[in-house]
Amino acid sequence: MSSFTIDPSLAPAAPSIPTLEQVQTRPTCHIIVGMAGSGKTTYMAQLVRKLGSACYIINLDPAVTHLSYTPQIDIRDTVDYKKVMSEYNLGPNGAIVTSLNLFSTKFDEVLNILEKKVNGEIKHIIIDTPGQIESFTWSASGTIITSSLSTSFPTLMTYIIDTPKCSSPSTFMSNMLYACSMMYRSRLPMVVCFNKTDLVGSRVLIEWMDDYTKFMDAIDSEGGESYYNSLNRSLSMTLDRFYSTLKKCSVSGATGEGVEEYLERVEEGRVEFFEGFWKDMMTRRDEKIAKGEAVKKESMKRLEKDIEDDKKKISASKDDEAPQLPKLALGASGYSPIFSRPFTPSTIPYAVSKGITVIDTAPWYQTSETVVGEELGGLERGSYRIHTKTGRYPTGGKQNCTFDFSAKTTRTSVLSSIEKLKCGYIDLIQIHDPEFSRDLDQIINECVAELRRLRDEGLVKYIGITGYPLKIQKEIIERSPPNTFTYSMTYARLTIYDTSAAEFAVWCKERGIRSINAAPLGMGLMTPGDVPDWHPAGESLRKKCSDAREYVEGKGMSMARLSIGYAFSRSECESVVLGMTTNEEVDLAVEVRDKGLTKEEWEVVKEVRERFFGGEGGEEDWDGTKEVEKFWEGEK
Repeated sequence: MSSFTIDPSLAPAAPSIPTLEQVQTRPTCHIIVGMAGSGKTTYMAQLVRKLGSACYIINLDPAVTHLSYTPQIDIRDTVDYKKVMSEYNLGPNGAIVTSLNLFSTKFDEVLNILEKKVNGEIKHIIIDTPGQIESFTWSASGTIITSSLSTSFPTLMTYIIDTPKCSSPSTFMSNMLYACSMMYRSRLPMVVCFNKTDLVGSRVLIEWMDDYTKFMDAIDSEGGESYYNSLNRSLSMTLDRFYSTLKKCSVSGATGEGVEEYLERVEEGRVEFFEGFWKDMMTRRDEKIAKGEAVKKESMKRLEKDIEDDKKKISASKDDEAPQLPKLALGASGYSPIFSRPFTPSTIPYAVSKGITVIDTAPWYQTSETVVGEELGGLERGSYRIHTKTGRYPTGGKQNCTFDFSAKTTRTSVLSSIEKLKCGYIDLIQIHDPEFSRDLDQIINECVAELRRLRDEGLVKYIGITGYPLKIQKEIIERSPPNTFTYSMTYARLTIYDTSAAEFAVWCKERGIRSINAAPLGMGLMTPGDVPDWHPAGESLRKKCSDAREYVEGKGMSMARLSIGYAFSRSECESVVLGMTTNEEVDLAVEVRDKGLTKEEWEVVKEVRERFFGGEGGEEDWDGTKEVEKFWEGEK
């Protein structure tokens, strides 16, 4: 048996970061922030009017109902704020934060658009943010967006202040502290705009920033030696140096006065960005990369040792029959932004504690492998089994999805999965959705062959295959060398509405292949709420499932519970893979696994199958929707 080595050429490429020379030719990003009522959006309209075609506009406020300008990119086109509030049972502020979180998962697409669309005519990128200022400045999504922009474009923060509300030293100091906190958090140049100067002038406020003694005089004029006055004096002395780093100007969102002065401050901020902030950012980036490389090198040493130890164990039992799978396995596709629903990472070890010792994930599920690896890190490796996949990936292509079954990518994918999952080896590696390949010969000659080599090297224990069309699975199994596949996983095909996988499972068993039943809830067809837009099911099946759910709910029962119980009752498959992202979902599945359905529930299952899906043996699937053809059509 050969020793384990890693070819550096197979490592995933690092993301491309533009050079200083490239960034210096790009337009300036203005991230406009301001508290509710500060006149931020009104001022933005004046700024946009002044700049005309020289600016590109992005709106990041999902809750705004009216804009006096037309953004080129609008978060409201991607995220429905009211729907987020309703679906996740959130208040207004929570819905704004969640909407920004969902949008930030796709912000790399925004950067791609900016890099392609922004030409020599565009000099400024203007970004409007929510009036609930903390939802952007103190959220993870705000940090992601700010960091992403500042590594690709010269970027600065513009803080809009409501001048009439800063007339007292205390409110003025509150605004200055907030400006300081934002600058410290973002590490970007900042322009402070005193807005609404058509109502109240800002001369006094600027004097307070430029002359410490005048601010002291203002405090004294309020009278007394209160705790707050003493605190204001101390804070003013502390912030005196901070004021010198701020660019400041007076503007009016109502009249447009001061826009020219603001643009002058922006140019000063752009120079400061390259002279100080860019160098600091690159230094921090290099330190992070160096630290990451050291950690990676150490991790690879431990990984190689773990693999060598595990290979000895695997080699001794490789020819033995695969161990029995648990009746219930955890589907981990939901531990990522792919389905736009909240998840609780700690549910993963909780599920293991309930006897759900198989975790099914995939590179296609974006962050899922990383989350699983982090959550299982404290458990003994032998206490759980990892099932993951290869061949389908969430990057590239017009639809952010690529299929690659080459030998090189197959090996790279497996090594990457082992590293993310921190597992030493993979219990079951599955060829993922091979029906989307335009060359089944490549799957046989490269992907299958490479997986067999990885199995011989001890990096994987068993090989499987998963996909929707059963005929494709059959063809690949028949054309592959004997004893290649140990498992076949079908999804949404052994359910209340479709039992077509039952006969296929018998066919597999005759060839020594064991079957796994995934997605017994039909990827949302048998759960409450609307079926997701991306779901490949046709209108006929959607309507039948909706009517069936309504019928079951009318009897005071849960279609999800009935569907899980029905899946457990089918003996053709060894294990049921069910997506669970909360402890409550785990508890429900475990209860049905251990106790089964009641007599009354079984009677309703029988009624549903006969009334809506043609009785036992009825088949309702979406093969006729030409999912594969639609995908490749979308790539043209």
